[in-house]
Amino acid sequence: MKKSELQQQAIALKRIPLVSQIYTKWYQVGERAFAFFSKREAKRIHKDLLQTVYLRRGAGRHEAVTAASDLDFFLVLSTVPSELEMEFLKNFWVKYHKWRILFPFWGEVLMGDHNELKNWLKTPTIRAYEARFSWKVLFGKDFIREWNISTLPDARDAFSEALKHYWDLLQPVLKLREEAFHQQLQEYQYGAIHLRNATKAAIDIMRMHATVFIKNKAELESLWAPGRLQFLQSLNLGKFEIKANEIENILLLKPPLFSAEPFSLFSKLVNHSIHLLDEIADYLQNRSEEMIDSDWTVNYNSIPEAKDPYSLSVRQLFAERMLLRHQNIIERCILSESTTHMYFPLSSSPSLADTETLLKDLRDVSFSFDRFSVAMPLTKKTFHELEKTSLLDTPFHSFYGHEEIYLSDSLNLETKTYVSPITRLPKQVILKSFAELSFVLRFQPVNLEHFLEKMVALVLGLRLANEHKEISTDFFETLKSYGQRYPKRVEHLKAKIAPYLKAQFEEEEKMWSLVFDLIGQYQNSVPERASCIKAQMETLRRKNRELPESKTLSTDIWINLTPFLRMEMNTMKDRFFEERPELRI
Repeated sequence: MKKSELQQQAIALKRIPLVSQIYTKWYQVGERAFAFFSKREAKRIHKDLLQTVYLRRGAGRHEAVTAASDLDFFLVLSTVPSELEMEFLKNFWVKYHKWRILFPFWGEVLMGDHNELKNWLKTPTIRAYEARFSWKVLFGKDFIREWNISTLPDARDAFSEALKHYWDLLQPVLKLREEAFHQQLQEYQYGAIHLRNATKAAIDIMRMHATVFIKNKAELESLWAPGRLQFLQSLNLGKFEIKANEIENILLLKPPLFSAEPFSLFSKLVNHSIHLLDEIADYLQNRSEEMIDSDWTVNYNSIPEAKDPYSLSVRQLFAERMLLRHQNIIERCILSESTTHMYFPLSSSPSLADTETLLKDLRDVSFSFDRFSVAMPLTKKTFHELEKTSLLDTPFHSFYGHEEIYLSDSLNLETKTYVSPITRLPKQVILKSFAELSFVLRFQPVNLEHFLEKMVALVLGLRLANEHKEISTDFFETLKSYGQRYPKRVEHLKAKIAPYLKAQFEEEEKMWSLVFDLIGQYQNSVPERASCIKAQMETLRRKNRELPESKTLSTDIWINLTPFLRMEMNTMKDRFFEERPELRI
């Protein structure tokens, strides 16, 4: 049974008082069970490996809703040799998934040693700042309270977090079917659970916006100390025609969920969020930031990548219709082939009526696309700052595979490859990546492609970005550029990777390059037939490049490569951070 179905059943049963009490106890037992499980697995490897277990985020603030919320954790580890840590991680993740059968509400688990945690807490980021308000010790030493680090969050990071919350707000608003908005929702239905997540995201955007414009330290603490509900009740939302009591019940999943028509309410929340993001973007454009001191070179993929022609074609047609229907506010559309997102930069912050009309049209087809594909309407200032903020955050946004669709002066629809004008980045974007990536490297990868494309490419890409002012936009281009500068290291990487790929990728790409060159010779003489064969070959190439879905493969390569990647990260971090881990291999 899917997790969403379990949630629906659990929330429905909560209406029985005795069951509600059982759930509360179950969550309490789940907290203690996680601490026990983590200590036991760590002691099997090294008696002093685990120093602290934190409960973090919503549950740490005591605002988790039983049966709807997950419990997120952070483990503080001792610095041990890499083979011991990787042995612990492998055992931990295998058994963690088994324990989740008993406690399906166990959520994200991050890990780092106390040096990495201290460095991260010193970065001017939202998540680091709020840790002292929302992290609770379940076992061990409370490093956060002992160190008492209170680095104030930077506006750039507040903007980055707000953008991610905006994605969380849009996804259910655009993806849920009509019945999720136009029928009376019950608190246990699929739509209600996801609309609660959208409501949380909208409130978080409001808090990020307030953070940017509050300069007083005491005021900032009073802004972050309360939970979402208390923060919401302190706001004056009158100018956006929103009342706090309209969204309190959906936040708590208490019936009746809505006192007004739901789609109208969420249109207001989206409109409000677009305005807030635009105000933060305007602030960022008008302040001085510490930028990387020279222009960057962006290496676009030199090998033509096989795309999904159907997906791209349908999204192109959809974008063209949106441009024609809303040319008064939409200037252009940027389609991402890597994330499948669609960005609609707007000429200015839209009115509520324009936003509601825009969302209705976006909803008409959005739920037909990939489940993670979201159409994002935002102002052109917001989009410009998005490129600076999220350049290296490839799961959300990247330079790879973008197309731009726009109306020409003669009102003809034009399509071209989108090349971003951004050549200088705020230094803080790089530092945040350095500080957080070590936590992520301890995640067991979802699949082999995820590890290669996201983990390996990002670590090597940070090295190229920091030292050589060069950004590569995909895994193969990153490996190529890294190999030109560090040939011995890339030989090591290739030796580790090669056994897990279907073919040596260099030979594979040479073969396909010859195939497409040969087809190209017939493009002029028999264009229709050549195009047909090319499409067939692209489909075959794409299928051939699909990596096998094997957790064993991804775990093996993760164990083999992660120590190397961690050393790579620590080499870079030693230049920027005061706290340095012991030199252990």
